[in-house]
Order: sequence, then structure tokens, then C-alpha cells
Amino acid sequence: MLAKKEILVVEDNEINRMMLCELLSSEYEVLDAENGREALAVLEKHKDEIALILLDITMPVMDGYTFLSIAKADPSLSSIPVIVTTQSDSEADEVSALSHGASDFVAKPYKPQIILHRVASIIHLRETAAMINQFQYDRLTGLYSKEYFYQKVKETLRQNPGQRYDIICSDIENFKLINDVFGIPAGDRLLCGIAELYRQIVGGVGVYGRMNADQFVCLVRHENNYTDEMFIRTNEKVTQLPNAKNVVMKWGVYSVEDRRVSVEQMCDRALLAARSIKGQYGKYFAAYDDKLRDELLRQQAIIDEM
Repeated sequence: MLAKKEILVVEDNEINRMMLCELLSSEYEVLDAENGREALAVLEKHKDEIALILLDITMPVMDGYTFLSIAKADPSLSSIPVIVTTQSDSEADEVSALSHGASDFVAKPYKPQIILHRVASIIHLRETAAMINQFQYDRLTGLYSKEYFYQKVKETLRQNPGQRYDIICSDIENFKLINDVFGIPAGDRLLCGIAELYRQIVGGVGVYGRMNADQFVCLVRHENNYTDEMFIRTNEKVTQLPNAKNVVMKWGVYSVEDRRVSVEQMCDRALLAARSIKGQYGKYFAAYDDKLRDELLRQQAIIDEM
């Protein structure tokens, strides 16, 4: 049986608070608080479980607007939807509540069916948005997921038929060793640090995402001359991250010339180029060409024969 979703009712009037709790308890687990300060204390313990907050505006100790300002400024609380409840149904109060970050507004006296429908509708919208967000963004780094990166690249290429682009894929040498020596949390922090470098370097001028594990990828405008020095400078920034002193990254570059090639294949070819120089000291990037592909196919054919 699925666990009930949790709702926090914040209301200073005890009769109203009990009425809301009774109304909602048939479909939800209900927590309650009698002012904003008490509500923040409840959220500290239950913020990951709470699906929605019903919030009164006029309360002692800490009013609803102050509570909203604090909650919406906290990244761990800001995504929880809030329905504001108040005695007044004036347009000014509604605008004020929405401008403070509320998702919806209901006036007292409460109309049970309207409350239930509003709550169910907003929770559904939040869950739908979360599913879309999960598809679009990598959970660890916040970069585009592989699938959504492919989609964004297709859109960019379609919208800019006359512009030349390159796909650059990076791979970390011996990333598994970093996880083994320093632990998985340290490895995750390194990946998040590299993701932040991608945002700084590529953000605004290209599309970037996380492919798999320690592999990142970006689409940027075509550069005539790539040099090891360009990638060495980036690698130096990586080595300044915690537990990354001896990290070496390899980059592969695929120049997008034939747009009939799928984006998936473009990325595979950039990654192929990066892998071709793994273990080679002093080489930081390789450009993909058909000779590289033919050589790797020849090696694979030999392995298959053996």
C-alpha cells in the first residue's frame, strides 16, 4: 500500500487548524504548526516528506509572509508548494501572496471541496514537474542528462544550419581508482566540481551534459586549432579541486561535418578519440577521424578472431 503524502498546516486559530487537519486526514498525513517559527522547526525534520504547505498569513510570532520569505530563500525548502489561506479575498492580498512565492491562494471560510481539489492539483503539478526535471537533468551534477543533451544538440544544429560545431567529450584517467582510494562521496564531489567547470567554460556559448559516470560532453562552435595547451589549462583547474591533485583528463574532439550522423554517434566518436590517448603521457586531446575508427575496428577484428 502506498504511503500517504504529507501536508503541513500552518494556522494560529486552533478551530481552523483542527478543521483543516480533519478535512485533509482522509487522504493525507497531516502535520500542523500554529505559527511560522514552529512551521520552520517542523520542516527541519520533515522537509523531504512534505508535499505541500497550507499557510495562514496573519499569525503571531512569525507571520506567513516572513515564513514565505525564509522558506523560498532556502534551496532545500523552496520547491515545496504553498497555498496561502486568509480572511481577505482582495486582489492586493492575492498578488502579495503570489509575489512572496505562494503557489495558490484560498480565502476563508474554507470550502472543503475547493481545498481538496486545489491541494490535489498542485501536488500533481509538482510531481509532474519533478519527473520532467529528472529526465532533463543529471541527478548528481545538475547538468543535462545524456538523453536531454542529445535533444538540445539536435535543436541547436537544426536552428543553426550554417554554423560549424564541434562535440568535445572528456574522460577521467583511472576514475575508479579515485573512488577506491578516497571513497565514492569524494568521487562524487570531484564530478560536481568538473560539472561546475563546464558551466563556467561552456555556459552561455554551448550545450553541455553528463554522459556516463566520469564522462562529460559539450557542443561548442568550431575551433580551427585545438592545442594541448588549451586542455592543459583546463586540466590544471581540475587538479585544484579537492582530492584531484593527480587527476588527468583526456578530451576527444569530433567536428560536426556530416549532419546526417546521429548525435549519439557524434558523441561516441568524440569519446572514441578521448579513449585512444588514455595512458599516453603528455597527450590531452585527440581529434576523431576515419583513420582512428578504422584502426580501432581492425584491432577489434583481431580480438574477435582470437
